[in-house]
Amino acid sequence: MSLNEFERTQIAYNENCFKEEMSEKIVDDFFKIIKNNSNEILKICEIEEKNNNIAEDVFKVLGNLRIKTKRKYELEQRKREDGFIVAKYKESIGVIGVIFDGNPYATVNLALEAILSKNAIIFCTNNKMYALTNLIILYLKQALKQNGYNEELVQVINSKDYLEMYNHNNILRKIIVVGDKALQDKVICNSKIQVTVSGYGNYDLYIENLLDIELIRKILNIKNAKFNVYIHKNILEKFTQEFDIDDYTEVENVEECIRDININSAGFGSSIFTNNGENANKFLKLIKSKKVFVNASPNLEGKLDISINDMLYTKQIMYKND
Repeated sequence: MSLNEFERTQIAYNENCFKEEMSEKIVDDFFKIIKNNSNEILKICEIEEKNNNIAEDVFKVLGNLRIKTKRKYELEQRKREDGFIVAKYKESIGVIGVIFDGNPYATVNLALEAILSKNAIIFCTNNKMYALTNLIILYLKQALKQNGYNEELVQVINSKDYLEMYNHNNILRKIIVVGDKALQDKVICNSKIQVTVSGYGNYDLYIENLLDIELIRKILNIKNAKFNVYIHKNILEKFTQEFDIDDYTEVENVEECIRDININSAGFGSSIFTNNGENANKFLKLIKSKKVFVNASPNLEGKLDISINDMLYTKQIMYKND
């Protein structure tokens, strides 16, 4: 009987978890493979661009990526009065599932972080940038194989309903979902295991005053970014004259906007455009997003907000050193 992706990844993790630490050379070899295959990547990017799927230059994305290869797994150690030594360690989780849209930055970031922290990872993507995602993962598998590791530590599944993820909670130890509020809620509702969410790529934009029309236009034209746009009723007519956008919400005031955002937001980045200092302060203090801006783009610091701590758990051990 042939094994499915989840079973193969579980076997790869079981092999890997006994190793002391992952070789940092994997990262170097991966970027060398990327560089040596730049022409192939460019061909795929051209196809993706025709489908309006490339947010920015993939080589720029990879060049700006900073993966921390040095990790401290021992948090603390102390000796109790009864002679027991108590230590806290960070440990790998196991097989991690990722549900997202195939963004190349998220793919590389999550894959390398998972592998270097001795986890295995399975991506479930909904066709968006599937070709580029598969190519990047192929090169990462090559880097793993070159360094003597099982290449099944990382997998990609093409699926829209994510049932495969929900049906393998006996193998997966955690699901990371990168997407809007609707996707986050759907995964949380259906998953039987721990879920960590990120709203990366999803933003809220409240326009109370049209202070900088060109900046707002530039923001709304960002590729592969999803905006929940809120317009104050007093500027609605002028806004519709300037921008050809049908998907927006008219609000009475800043309080209504804050309530709507806190209910419907992906919680990643939110901005207010206003010349009212009091309303700006209310927005900054009351919005529940991780990053909040005034008169600036909500994706000004659009880095993925999944950290290494999301891929590790803390374990306490006790022993007597007689």
